Amino acid sequence: MYVSISGLTTKLIALLNLRSYGDLVDPLRASTLNGRHPSTSLSGNHAVIEFDAGGDRSETRSRLNIVPAPKYHTTGDGSTPICLASNFAIVFVTSTNSFFSANLEEEGGDGGGGGREHTGIPDDLIRATGRTQWNVRHHTMKYLSVQGGREFFLTENDTSAAADTGMDSQQQQQRYNFSGGHGPEATRMSGRCQRYLSTLSIRITDSPFTSGKRGPRSIFEDSTSLPIEERLKLERYELDIPLNDENGGEGQAILSAPSALGVLRGLTTFEGLWYYLPPPRAQVRVQNRSSVSNADPKTCFNDSAQDSDHQGCPEGLENDYDEIRYAPFAPYYIRDQAAFGWRGLLLDTSRHFFSVDNIMRLLDTMSMVKLNIFHWHITDSNSFPLQLHDHPELAQQGAYSPEELYSEADVRRIVRYAGERGIDVLFEIDTPGHTASVAASHPDYIACNEAQPWARYAHQPPAGQLRFADEGVVNWTKRLFDSVAKLSASRYVSTGGDEINVRCMMDDEATVAALSKKGWTLDQALDVFTNATHAALRENGQTPVVWQEMVLDHGDMPSLKNDTIVEVWVNSSDATKVLDKGYRVVHAASDYFYLDCGHGSWIGKPSEGGHHESWCDPYKTWSKIYSFDPYEGVKGDQQHLILGGELSLWTEQTDETNLESTVWPRTAAMAEVFWSGSSSLHKVITPGQDQKASDPEHSEPEPERGTLAKIDLTTADWSSSTIWRRMHDTRYRMVDRGIRATPLQPHWCALRPGEYGIMDVQSASEKNRHVRRFNRTWTLVGEECQCTYAALHSSVLSRTEVHRGLT
Repeated sequence: MYVSISGLTTKLIALLNLRSYGDLVDPLRASTLNGRHPSTSLSGNHAVIEFDAGGDRSETRSRLNIVPAPKYHTTGDGSTPICLASNFAIVFVTSTNSFFSANLEEEGGDGGGGGREHTGIPDDLIRATGRTQWNVRHHTMKYLSVQGGREFFLTENDTSAAADTGMDSQQQQQRYNFSGGHGPEATRMSGRCQRYLSTLSIRITDSPFTSGKRGPRSIFEDSTSLPIEERLKLERYELDIPLNDENGGEGQAILSAPSALGVLRGLTTFEGLWYYLPPPRAQVRVQNRSSVSNADPKTCFNDSAQDSDHQGCPEGLENDYDEIRYAPFAPYYIRDQAAFGWRGLLLDTSRHFFSVDNIMRLLDTMSMVKLNIFHWHITDSNSFPLQLHDHPELAQQGAYSPEELYSEADVRRIVRYAGERGIDVLFEIDTPGHTASVAASHPDYIACNEAQPWARYAHQPPAGQLRFADEGVVNWTKRLFDSVAKLSASRYVSTGGDEINVRCMMDDEATVAALSKKGWTLDQALDVFTNATHAALRENGQTPVVWQEMVLDHGDMPSLKNDTIVEVWVNSSDATKVLDKGYRVVHAASDYFYLDCGHGSWIGKPSEGGHHESWCDPYKTWSKIYSFDPYEGVKGDQQHLILGGELSLWTEQTDETNLESTVWPRTAAMAEVFWSGSSSLHKVITPGQDQKASDPEHSEPEPERGTLAKIDLTTADWSSSTIWRRMHDTRYRMVDRGIRATPLQPHWCALRPGEYGIMDVQSASEKNRHVRRFNRTWTLVGEECQCTYAALHSSVLSRTEVHRGLT
């Protein structure tokens, strides 16, 4: 039974050719191996099962060019690419063995509706599958190699046929054939697609995490309504893409997950497997060599020639077939889940305003790399762009202009848009510091408003902080947070609390008078203020999030309950201090995770030596971000308190013109750190290895194809071309979707990521010399030129040392 959700009409169609329902729900079935005997090799931080398909394909390697890297995977060796059939569809399999199609093939995939009412499938999951179907059909992401993916379709016949027509060696390399991707009924020639994928079947497994409603929770509910620790359990998935079914027809892939959120993560991975191969200018079908006697054969086979240049070419050289989209390393088996539940990106919309459309583009790209927290630092001293119906004066007086504000409708739209893409929106109203923008509407609430010299009263201009010792200000701020809490769909809201300037408060007569009257210290007043603001959140069922100063700089404050989440930003070493106090921690340290560093000072005052540097120099490269170890210095019994990590973009020098190039693709490196995890979480599939080698603290049900083995980061191929290859691929996919992601290297290098082998550093005396040379992009190794160093000898360089040196 096949039900089209778009239009909600029922059609009797022979959909899947399966022996039984059990074939569909068992992604580990042996037929995936297709009767061939695998051999095992290591690629990056994975064990890859390579299939002996015969022939020499040394230019291709078994791999997934995906960021973040899946936890386990096996692939083919590149000799059996699978192409997307023209009738490709995504279908749902329900517990009653019914099949439902997500027939929403349109750009964005946000049409349709009524899914839960008629099928039990959440509407936002239906829309997500529609977006995936659109993306895999319409993307134009080419495989990053010199041949652009042609190597997966070349055969010996192609080479000899091209030589017969007088093509030179370069044209022979460019010569290739393939069919239009219309399924097995299409006429095939040498080198054309031999295998097709027609169906991706989705099954949400029975799980204790599903809701009491008919069917599973929506992606939005999974992403926003549960505690972080429970969301983590929902993000796992399994994806199985065999070469074809047992009857030799078009293949059916299977995606299974315990939740709608897990399905979304699996769909994201599925999209990252596919590449685009455009049709060449001409297809060679020369039956009579004499027919080319009046034409230049080199012109006939030149893809870049003008139409007029093809006059006189033989019949059969016209473009009479379509482009194809293919996954080169089929068959695939992927089993994946996140290591950490908090994978965030902070955007400051006070220093510069960002439109709703730009924020939604950012959310789309975040979802591509499985980020799940959008930390919206929505207000600050510079502006107050949040328009609240019960506090309208704040935005009316505090926004840059009437056009540069967020209405409550805008906020709800962003929250909904994010939630449907697996992203929770964390609102931050930073208090009591960073509140000078409140003075425009409530001047009596602010101490040292725009006081000079500003450096005496603030970390940056303009100066101004809430008079948090004033009872009226405390009550007003509590009401403000009550409004914000009700606007939020998240279980978490940040009250900030960083960079409180003591001099500003102690030079303020009103504050000093209030402290004297009540017999308080400034920290006691802060504790009362925090108790009130946090009470507003807790009354709405939400947990407060604060910056590290709240627990490290003001003594023990009873208002900071043990469940408060603390973001560490000053320095990564401060995390252990917060952990020692028993709080949950989010890594957001400026020495790794600040995207605004290294752009020069914006204040205009030179530092010592006359240099105009930013306070947190140097620039945080993606490789520096990638070198972070979430558990460095963390005691074993405190590791459960590490929720994850977050990159921050403070926008003093960023607006809509350079937002994407500042964020991407660096943020993808952080996504991998907290999705794929640290050394204690990485495992590889290694058939035949003793199951006892698995890390008992992070054990998982073992895949049938192998057991688990712990990876030592000092021996894993973290620094080699594998991560460069995957980062390049991710960046180019972003560009293909219109994202202005910054290039990592020259395009020449992206097509040749470290293909010239491995450099081993054998002695400590060589260590420093090679680390210094990491800052050079071009390095001669023998007679070859490679763009990146590959794996360094594990006894010499640690992972952190390697990545701190990469450019």
